[in-house]
Amino acid sequence: MPAKSKSQQRFFGMVRAAQKGDMENPSSAVDAAAKSMTTKDVDDFASTKHEDLPEKVQKEIVGEMIKSRINHYAIREGKTIDRQISKNHQKMNKLMAKI
Repeated sequence: MPAKSKSQQRFFGMVRAAQKGDMENPSSAVDAAAKSMTTKDVDDFASTKHEDLPEKVQKEIVGEMIKSRINHYAIREGKTIDRQISKNHQKMNKLMAKI
């Protein structure tokens, strides 16, 4: 899934650097994303080209993208989306607050 904004692409670049160990003292949001996402998924976001991307996207769009990723992982794990969302609701709210 490509990044939806330049800001998101830069964030996932930092996440990738944290995963590789190239970043000293990553922020809590970067550290949480680095620990919870696969390298392939992070690479998909981080490798997005900048041209034709807005600087930022609205929070509603980001929230939908997060829900989409949770749904993707829930299906892959064989769980229902409602159970997975309720399990990760606090994590999602914390991430949304940092955006």
